[in-house]
Amino acid sequence: DQLVFLINNYDLMLSVMQCRSTETNKEVQTIQELLNKRINEYVDEVLLPHFRWHDQLSLRIRRRRSSRTLGLSMSTRTTSTNLSGGSIRTTRNPLTPSIATL
Repeated sequence: DQLVFLINNYDLMLSVMQCRSTETNKEVQTIQELLNKRINEYVDEVLLPHFRWHDQLSLRIRRRRSSRTLGLSMSTRTTSTNLSGGSIRTTRNPLTPSIATL
């Protein structure tokens, strides 16, 4: 509640100061920095706990994708077989079904 109060007041002060003057001065910069600091505090304290699951899910998905990419490149085996004059090349990966090309 106190952060919301501070954010609203800093925003109001900044709006009034910017309407009264077209140039950016030291006071406007200071208020803008304070406003940004309080907004970041609000995000860290109030919003992030509710969205932490999203970060964890994203991290798990990225890890899974990178491990699959590494697994595909490291574990792909290729074998060739000669059957009645033609050759069949088979690529086998444990994560995917066999793929045969003539």
